[in-house]
Formats: sequence, structure tokens, C-alpha cells
Amino acid sequence: MQLRHLIFVLLLIPSWSCSHETLVPRTVLALYDHNQDGDIAYSSTHMFLEMPLNHLGYNLTYHDVDNGLPSLEGRDDIIGVLTWFGDSHKLDPEVYLNWAIDAIEKGKKFVVFGHPGFQITQNKDNRALENKFWSKLGLRSLFEWMRSTYQVKFSYIDDNMMNFEGSVYPIKPPFLKIVPNSPQTYSFLSAIDPQNPNTETTLISINSNGGYVDSQYALYEKITKETTFRKWYLNPFLYLRLVFGNQKFPIPDTTTLAGRRLYYSQIDGDGWLNVSDVEKYLLNPIFSSEVIYRDILKPYYDLPTTVGPIGAELDLSWFGTKQSQEIAREIFKLPNVEMGCHTFSHPFDWSFFAHYTPKDEIPYQSLYFRGGWQKKTIGQKLSALYYAILGKSDPADEASDSYQKDLGKGYTIPRAFAKKPFNLNLEIFGAIKVINEFAPPNKRVTIYQWSGDAIPFAAAIKMTEEADVWNINGGQTRFDNEHASYSFVSPLGRPVDNLYQVYASCSNEISYTKGWSGNFYGFNQLPATWLNTEAPRRIKPINLYYHMFSGEKGASLSALIQNIEFARTQQITPVTASHFSAIAQGFRSAEIYSTDKYRWKIKQRGKIQTFRIDQCKNCSIDFSHSKGIIGQRLHQGSLYVYLDEKEKEPEIALKKADISKGEPIEDLTYLIQSRWALTNLQRLSPTHITAIAQGFGEGEMQWKVPEEGTYILTLTFPNGVNSTIEKIASDNLIDFTLDASAIEPVKIEIQKRQ
Repeated sequence: MQLRHLIFVLLLIPSWSCSHETLVPRTVLALYDHNQDGDIAYSSTHMFLEMPLNHLGYNLTYHDVDNGLPSLEGRDDIIGVLTWFGDSHKLDPEVYLNWAIDAIEKGKKFVVFGHPGFQITQNKDNRALENKFWSKLGLRSLFEWMRSTYQVKFSYIDDNMMNFEGSVYPIKPPFLKIVPNSPQTYSFLSAIDPQNPNTETTLISINSNGGYVDSQYALYEKITKETTFRKWYLNPFLYLRLVFGNQKFPIPDTTTLAGRRLYYSQIDGDGWLNVSDVEKYLLNPIFSSEVIYRDILKPYYDLPTTVGPIGAELDLSWFGTKQSQEIAREIFKLPNVEMGCHTFSHPFDWSFFAHYTPKDEIPYQSLYFRGGWQKKTIGQKLSALYYAILGKSDPADEASDSYQKDLGKGYTIPRAFAKKPFNLNLEIFGAIKVINEFAPPNKRVTIYQWSGDAIPFAAAIKMTEEADVWNINGGQTRFDNEHASYSFVSPLGRPVDNLYQVYASCSNEISYTKGWSGNFYGFNQLPATWLNTEAPRRIKPINLYYHMFSGEKGASLSALIQNIEFARTQQITPVTASHFSAIAQGFRSAEIYSTDKYRWKIKQRGKIQTFRIDQCKNCSIDFSHSKGIIGQRLHQGSLYVYLDEKEKEPEIALKKADISKGEPIEDLTYLIQSRWALTNLQRLSPTHITAIAQGFGEGEMQWKVPEEGTYILTLTFPNGVNSTIEKIASDNLIDFTLDASAIEPVKIEIQKRQ
């Protein structure tokens, strides 16, 4: 790292010294134009920048500029404004520039990716405003584009920031001529035209008020009919951390629990009634859902799985059968299965139903395989008979070829089942009610799993909240040889108005099997994404997301088993999908207050219990000034702090520590890592603790103790039965492996033998 770069970075590090509670701003206001981007799911900010911002601890709030510009009065939670407009975007220069200048003067960082949002004009007043705006970012516009770039050369490339996933492309796109106008402006990438050697244009820069990025020099993208290829030239994690001030604060972390990487799994009900081709079941054919029950859910009882049937396939008045109901009943009896809901009629295109009237769906009635609410055609009857006789896959699946053609958004029909006109209450409340009819005692549907394009409209998300269930799906994260870039990793979720859709952390088997048309073993490539999102930085939990039709083919079932076996080799804390969704919502709601230098109070965190301190190479928890902390663990240069759910407003304090040999010894017992989640920790003495544990599989856990010696762990089950195990601490570490079930909470007690 060059000296001027190092000095600049150090100048950006804030001094956290205050004796009162100060809200740490971690909301980024993202401006977008729905006329250009459509839904925010398709905006460049959401696809490419929100994930690294989430990793750095930031929430995004989107504002459609078609509705005017938002007020920033009283918005202490907003750290800055981020824009990534397309080249054709045109805002009123005077209105927009005055608003942007005012935002910067209010102390908000302003970050421009791509087109600045206004067109260069000949109007002198507008040009004066432009230069005033650019000057706030330490820049000056030359009011012209460099369109002929074949002679242009890069005059400076910062190797620490650039060439992140690939070298900057030698063929240079046209660029806006912007030059540094302040000694405090730092350029990471600069270009010069040999015919005008006195003018050095900055393509990516930063100053104390924000930054400017020519997006064509930050991210390379090539889209063909078959594939999409992308590479980051710019390191988005480093750039965004620096441009937003290099804040040091406890980051709500959705990847980790109890010091281990999270694992969760969910199954969408598509293919519930598909007849399986798996060889061992050919003589006595069974449905794919029963194959998953027999070969996955029962034998792998140490891992939780959320199962979401489609309501229409359980409802006898629609397309349910006694057999489909019985399979659901048996699946839900399993203690490791969480009850989910994968809609009622399985919408493919959610936006189609946002302002729905029955007449909108009339043109598609003849296309429905099982018929619409109008009279079923002869062709549909014959087609249904054909599939029934041959035992072929039910075409009413999300992966079916007939539903992946062109409706304008990828489907020939807007939903799978249309026995009645669409009704949002039936789609959510009705589906949950039907599925709950097959619940064993003390179970109910706890999560709603989006279908189709998984881009639900606000009213649908709102209704899941009213139904008191969490929500998940969408995102399509892959990071492997075919998608070798962080740009294919989705953010945590999708903000919709004041609501939030939680994305699945990984893509499902459809994207690995050519839309379920072949390469049925392809899902075995999923672990590549798990590994690439773990190192060199942990940005996602391990998520196994698939459909019931994975039980249809021998190859797909083998790939699924291979993925599960791989996951079992990893150090994980398994949780249900609803638990993960609750953690993601907690990321959104958490409020972090600085109370002193390197001391914070956490409020409104919901279910998120892990907070991460980055760049923490010589620090650890100061337990004497902290509250509600179960443990800490060092990983990849970060400190993962595990909070106690019982403490509503925990406090995190840091101190300097020598961590060259791992987590430091303290004068109390604290957790390093555990497969089971813990809460209600009571420290009765430095070497005597009690806690409540709950989780799946064996209770592996590691503790740091203040004294060497023999420690006894007593496990008390809900029925009052006790079990004990003894271990000798080595290097002040003690490891326990508990061959017991904690699906129902158990009490643990650890005490040093006197």
C-alpha cells in the first residue's frame, strides 16, 4: 500500500469518543428510477452493491425519483446517498443538484456510480451548480465525454483497490472527463490522453464527502443468450467501507450463530405428486415427496428442514389427494421438520396479481394444464390423461419447460393452478390454513416460501406479517466456476416500501439443471458456492434449498445426498428457515448506539444474536464493561460476538488484547463455539455457569475457562433426567460432545471439580 493511500485511509477512521448514546448511522439511501430499472430487484444498486453493503453492516432504503426527492430532515440514521442511474437518465439539473449539495452539507456521504443523474447542459447556471456539486466530491467536470479512447492509457491503477476479480479491461469505454480538484481527493484509477497529457481524468475516486465511480471501469459485464459473464475490477467491499467513512462498529451478522456458521434448509413443494424414477422404487412407484421423506428427512434427522407444500395440492376441492395429504401428515410428524407454506396456487409472476381482476387471466384459461375456472378443454383433459397413464412429471412445476417460455417475464402462464380466480387471502391465509390441518400437536406453519419469480408485491408481504409468519425465497445466489464473481451473490433481501422480503441464501437445483431439463446431477456443484461465500470472507450461511422434484431422478437425489454429506463435514449451527428469516429481519431492525470509545449498546435487534467487529486483530471483548455476552470467537481477522437472547439491550465493549495465540484467557468462562444455540447464561462463579441449550444433532461446544483442571458438564432434559460428562481443560480450552437431543430445550451446567 502506498504511503498516500495509507495516510488517506487513516484519516478516514473516526474517533468514537462520547459519553452519551449516539446512534451509529447505517442506512444508505439509494435513489433509483422505476421507469428505467423496473422493480428494485433489477436495479444495479440492488444486484451489485447491496450485498457488500449488507456485509459491512448497512441497510439500504430505496427511493424512486419519479416520486420526487426525499427529505433528509431528522434522518440521523442515514449515513449517505448512493446512486447508480442508467445512461439515459435525466433529472432536472437545478432541482437535483441543489438537493444533492444540501445532502452533502447536511453531512451525508454522496456516492455516484455510473451516470451522475443529470445531463451536461450549456446553461451557465446549471454548469455552476454542477461544479459546486463535483467540488463537494473533490472533483471538477470538464463538461465533455471522452468518446474516442483507443489512445487513452491508464496513468494510475491502485493495486489494493483495483484488479479485484480480473484485470482492468484494456479496451476502454467512453468516459466523462472528471478531474481531481482537491489535494484530499484520492484516485484509485486514472486515465490520460497522450494528445492532452496535462489532463488526467479520474475514473474512480474518493474524498471525505463521498466518491465517484465510472461503473464501466468498476464492473465488467457481458450478456449472451446462453450466459452472463461478470467480473469486478473494483473491490466493492474495500471501496464501500472507505467511502462511507470506515466506521468501526459491531456489525449485525446473519451468517453465524454461537461462533459457528449457520446452516438451514428449505424445500418448496413443487413436484409433490411427481412419480419418482429412482431405480429402487421402480417396482413399487411412489411420489417424489415420499422419496424425500424416506431418503432425506428421516435419515438426516440431525439437520432441520423446512417443508412447504403447495396448498392446492393438499386441498381436496382443488387438486389434493388422500395420498398427498398422508405424505404431508407423515413429514410434519418428524421432529426435525419445520412447517412451511409454498403458496396456494403457486404464482409464477407475482406482479401480474398486484392489481388483479379476473378478466386479466381469461386469455390464459386454455393454457392451464389442469384447467382454469372456466370449462376445461378437451386438449387439457387428454393431456392430463396422458401424464397420468405414463406417470410423467406433473407439468405444474416451477421448473417445467411449459412454464419457462415467454409471458414477457419468463412464463407462459401467470400461475400453476387456476381452479378459481386469484384471491390474495386464499393465497396466503387460505394456504396456511390448509397446511395447518396436517400439523401434529404443537406445530404450525411458521414461514411462507415465495414461488415463481419470487418478487412479491407489498400487499402480499404485508399479509404474511398479518398471518404471523416469516417469509423467504428469491435471490438466486451462485458463486462457482460458471458464476465466478461476487456480483452473482445476492443481498440479504429486498426492501419493499417499509416491508422486507428475505432472500434464500443460495440458489436451488433449477439453476443447476438447465431449468430441470437435464444435467440432473448438476446440483452437486452447490458446495462451491458454500466455500466461496466462506473464504476469504464469510458473507452467507450454508443454505440447502431445493424442491420435492429432486426426489424424482436418481441423479438429482444423489446430488442432494452428496450436498448434505458435505454440509455435515462443516462446523455448523443448524437452524430452521424461519429462524434464519427472523435473523435477517433483525439485521434490518437493529439499532446500534455508541456510548464511549469502542463501547456500544444494541437495541431492537430481534432474533439476531451475532455481531461482528472487523479489523479487530488486537482486540477482544472487555467483559467487565459489557453486558449480555455469551462468548466471542476470532475468525478471518474479525471478532464474532455472541449475545444472549435474554438480554434486550446488551452492551459490547472492546479492549486491546494479544490474540496471537487465539482468544484470550479471561477471569470468567465464555463460549468459543457451539452447535447448539445458548441463552439464559448465568455465571455463578468464574468456573461455574448454567445455560439453556437448543439445537439439532450432537451438542458439540467449546469453552474458554480461566483455570486448568477437570470440568463437569451436567445435562438436564425436560423430563428431569440428568446426564453428566467430564473433561480436562487444555490450554484453558474445554471441548464437550453431547450425544443427546436438544430439539426441545435442555439445561446445561458446567462446573470445575474442586
